[in-house]
Amino acid sequence: MTMPEGRFLDGKKVLIAFEHKLTHELLLSALKQCGAGQTLSGPPPDMLARIREFKPDLILCEYAMEQVNGADFLRFIRKEMKIVVPAVMLIHRGDPEAMTRSRAVGVEQTVLIPFATIDIMTALKKASGTEAAVAKKELYFGE
Repeated sequence: MTMPEGRFLDGKKVLIAFEHKLTHELLLSALKQCGAGQTLSGPPPDMLARIREFKPDLILCEYAMEQVNGADFLRFIRKEMKIVVPAVMLIHRGDPEAMTRSRAVGVEQTVLIPFATIDIMTALKKASGTEAAVAKKELYFGE
């Protein structure tokens, strides 16, 4: 597996709101390659209950979750909980409403599903404001 040049998330705390186990596993793999420090992950209600104590530096979120869509999840965190950190949203291709709603709540980066780890790494790099180079595509997540 090709590693990115530099561990641009070194020591950063990342919260992952997800419902699909495979998505979670691929995100953890990408975060590990980027050098993320701590991660907290789970379904939206669990993340809402623990976000204040965890104090994330970055949020990764699936848009298509059954309990609440990713845009509403981020809107609540930002407006009601007053937690404003960079966010990356995973959106299925061909869902323009999800893209529009995600941008409306201020998502810094979006990644279209299906994705490769380089897509996640590039979005994380941009959202975190770092300039580290990212490696070639690995671990492709299909439809």
